Order: sequence, then structure tokens, then C-alpha cells
Amino acid sequence: MNSATQKLLGGRAGAINLALLAGLLLVVFPLLLEPFRLNLMGKYLSYAFVAVGLVLCWGYGGILSLGQGVFFGIGGYCMAMFLKLEASDKISTKIQTTPGIPDFMDWNQITSLPLLWQPFQSFAFTLAAVILAPTLFALIIGNAMFKRRVGDVLDCIGNKQLSITSGEKRINNFILETS
Repeated sequence: MNSATQKLLGGRAGAINLALLAGLLLVVFPLLLEPFRLNLMGKYLSYAFVAVGLVLCWGYGGILSLGQGVFFGIGGYCMAMFLKLEASDKISTKIQTTPGIPDFMDWNQITSLPLLWQPFQSFAFTLAAVILAPTLFALIIGNAMFKRRVGDVLDCIGNKQLSITSGEKRINNFILETS
């Protein structure tokens, strides 16, 4: 092994452990777990990726996280809209009042697909939106901060507050929807 691989994987033992973990995640879990548990495992691994990203960003890079997750979340919502529409075909939603729309829309008595959702039926549009929507949002916020000559500390506070506010909004909406 060369020195980069040695440093990255921790030598031959690290490479073997990585191969075993990959085999466990990609072969064993899909064969042994039922769909609910497999979906749960996917969620846990997604959270693990975020945690590893924060460790790499803050621990090794020394960079404070400033709420960049908001911008990743916007792209994630765009992809989620596409995936929800893909899972809502006429056959799998035939028991709903209005087949062909996502289940949560049916629960809320929405009878047709809203205009905002219609472009997300196209995969090409969705891929463009995943990149462009967070970029435009960051451009608007960044432009407002630069025009007002916001300093470094206030920029940090502003991004972090944006992250906290969007998280509180999601929690409040969830509480309102479930009550």
C-alpha cells in the first residue's frame, strides 16, 4: 500500500475492515432485514454521514459549522418532491380518494397536484432544481449580507440563526399537523 492509502485507511487492517463493513451494508443487511428495518438503517446511515461530515469539518478542518445544512436541506426537499411523485403512481395510490397524488395531499383533501409540484415530475428539472434552488437562496442571502457590509461575526450569527429558525419552523409545522 502506498502512503496515502496507509494514512487514509489505517493500513491493511483498515482496508479489510472497510471491505467487511461495505459487505455488511451492501449484501448482508438487504438480504436479512425486512423493508422497514432496512429503511430505518438507511436513515441511521444518513445521520451518520452528517455526523462524519461535521467531525471532518470541525475536528480535522477547524471550520465552524455555520448552518450550511439549510442549503443542503433545500436541495433535499427538491429531490424528495420528485421521489414522492415517483412513488405516487396511479397503481400504488388506487385506494386513495384521488389516485396519482402523494398520500399526504390526499389526507389534506387536495384533489389535484399543485402547480409548484408539477415540474418535479421531470427528473431533469429536479436535478437542476437540486443545484439551482439552494444556490439562488444562498445568492440572495449572501447578496443581502454583502450589500449591508455585514462583518464576519454577524455573518456567522446570521447563517446560524437561519439554520435554527428553519429548524424551529419545521418542528412547529410538525406539531401543528399532528395535533
